[in-house]
Amino acid sequence: MTKISLVNDQEEIARMWAALMPEPVNVFDLWETRMHFHNAFRRPVIGVKAEGALGEAEGFLPLSWVEETRTWTVFPGETWKGKTWLEGNVFPARDRGVMEAMLEAVPGAAHLRYLDPMKQSFGYPGAEEDEVGYLFFPGRHSYNFQEYLNSFPRKTLKKLMAETSRLDSRGVEYRFDCMDDAQFLFRMNIEAFGPESYFYDPRFLKGFEDLLAWLRDKGMLRITAVLIEGRTAAVDVGAVYKGYYSVLAGGVDRDFPGVAKLINFHHLERACAEKLDCVDFLCGNFNWKERMRLIPRPLMEIRLQEQPGVVYPAVREAELALRV
Repeated sequence: MTKISLVNDQEEIARMWAALMPEPVNVFDLWETRMHFHNAFRRPVIGVKAEGALGEAEGFLPLSWVEETRTWTVFPGETWKGKTWLEGNVFPARDRGVMEAMLEAVPGAAHLRYLDPMKQSFGYPGAEEDEVGYLFFPGRHSYNFQEYLNSFPRKTLKKLMAETSRLDSRGVEYRFDCMDDAQFLFRMNIEAFGPESYFYDPRFLKGFEDLLAWLRDKGMLRITAVLIEGRTAAVDVGAVYKGYYSVLAGGVDRDFPGVAKLINFHHLERACAEKLDCVDFLCGNFNWKERMRLIPRPLMEIRLQEQPGVVYPAVREAELALRV
């Protein structure tokens, strides 16, 4: 018989994460990545834990409480416009029955996003498609960038190359792993999107900056800047973990039309040269991802409604635990 309980001790939640989460695939799967955002947002946290008759762990669901939306989200609750950002989430469970029991025990409304169906063999009960991420697998093109380009129809490729060639004629240079370039990214992103930018929220910006510093110290950070006529025209930041390159964010100077395409082609060409396993451009409904023939990967979401008339002390308990 499975026993379900709620845990609000952060050290125990960290132990459960280490014991039950699948082998990390990319930087989003790392506990340290999520802790940088948790430290910035300071959301109340609980873990829904499933145990067997002999006390053996059968499942784990780490959650953060988002006061603005009055919902539980996937830990650490790093929200933008009320929605979380970290992708490829997974809730380990022995089987579908254990997963259903844990979801039934969630103390209130919940919006659990970016669940990776490839990490859960029996699926997520009640899940629907959330957003679509886009991947590039260099091995499918024999790690040969030209072979990838040859996969395009000739007219399409000619158009794409014409757009980037106009920039090449102005003198293109690349600069790598300069931390100051990250500040350009934040500034350009905020100027372009204003309140719609992730970095407009100082909590998100703080968590992201701390993440970049940690990635740099661990040798996983990748900052790519494009310079045209000596000016910084575009910056992308990402992380490489065990051959999996996640492009986390980018910013461009709108005085250089087409520079976003130029830097994206650079990522793909470099990934082929380095024989990386994957380049992940994350979710986001941008037409260029399909135009560049990236592989779509749908992610899932679960919405749980609050049960009327039920008192949920877990939020208050989690808040108290956070203050200790």
